[in-house]
Amino acid sequence: MGVVTDVALGILLVSALLVVVRLVRGPTTLDRAAAADVFVAILLCGVAVLVARRGSTVFVPVLLALSLLGFASSVAVVRFLGREDPVERPDEHSAEGTDAREQQGGTP
Repeated sequence: MGVVTDVALGILLVSALLVVVRLVRGPTTLDRAAAADVFVAILLCGVAVLVARRGSTVFVPVLLALSLLGFASSVAVVRFLGREDPVERPDEHSAEGTDAREQQGGTP
C-alpha cells in the first residue's frame, strides 16, 4: 500500500505544479478561477490519499472543510464574473429595436 500511495502523491504533486503554473500564467480571470478550483480538488485528493495511507479518520474534517471552501470559492467567482460582463440585449431604445419597428410599419 505504501508504494501505491507514494505514486499517487507523486502524480498529485506533478499535477499541482502544473496547475500552479496555470494559476500564475493564466491569460484570463476565468482560467485562474478554474485553476484554483482544480488546485483545491488536488488538495482534497492528497488529503484522501494520506487518510488511506495512515488508516486514520483524523483528516476527514479537513476534507469536509476543503470541499466547502472549493464550492464556496467557485460560486463566489462565478457570481463576481457574472456581474463584470453583462450580456447586452437589444431593447426598444437601441438602434436594432428601432430598425425592427420600422420594418413592421411602426413609428421610430
